[in-house]
Amino acid sequence: MCNSVGKIMEFPALGSTNEHSRKIAETKEAEEGTVVWTKHQTRGKGQGTSSWESEDGKNLTFSIILYPLFLEPSDQFLLSMTASVGITCFLEKYLDNLSIKWPNDIYAGSKKIAGILIENSVMENRLIYSIIGAGLNVNQTAFGRNIPNAVSMKQLTNRDYCLEDSLEKISNEILKWYDLLKHGGMQEIKKHYSRKLFRLNENYPFREGNKIFGGRIKGVDDYGRLILETEDGTCRYFVEKEVEFLT
Repeated sequence: MCNSVGKIMEFPALGSTNEHSRKIAETKEAEEGTVVWTKHQTRGKGQGTSSWESEDGKNLTFSIILYPLFLEPSDQFLLSMTASVGITCFLEKYLDNLSIKWPNDIYAGSKKIAGILIENSVMENRLIYSIIGAGLNVNQTAFGRNIPNAVSMKQLTNRDYCLEDSLEKISNEILKWYDLLKHGGMQEIKKHYSRKLFRLNENYPFREGNKIFGGRIKGVDDYGRLILETEDGTCRYFVEKEVEFLT
């Protein structure tokens, strides 16, 4: 059972922990649950073309190597759910008012505290390996103008956190939920993820292309599509980047 952190590989600096983890995973030399982390990530990636900015030595930027051969490629969004739930459960030991902004950003109140980037390798209709990359704002207290919506654990609690201790705890939490996924607990993961969705069942504006419309989030389907109920009562399904949250 993969319910504890495997080998932790620490590097003084890396361009991207996901990129480095992918190279390791391709050689199949790392055991499942291996964590790659650095205190200084110079080319952190977010979803799509986004980047993840982190002050040197202040936050957690890490990746976990997994070999989810038990999952069908069509079920890969379960890994996103699992990582989101794991990080949220870790943070709930210190913070209140946490939610998951679809597909996998973690919010404290109305501000982003963590982000996740999952990269999968699929071959012959099988998931060969997956890299769960995560960035968590821990001790940083000032953020640039290009990331005005960020917040850190220290800002919210007025205390410093040990990065090494936090890394072990958050990785163990993710792997605990991954172990549940491995052993058939996908429904529990889906339920927990859906219950924590940001703005669940609340009326808010969204943008689809050039069109702005009102809707309410009802959940996600098995393919990870966001389910929005529009003002006329119709349920619509969106993949990532098809719809934008508006404040």
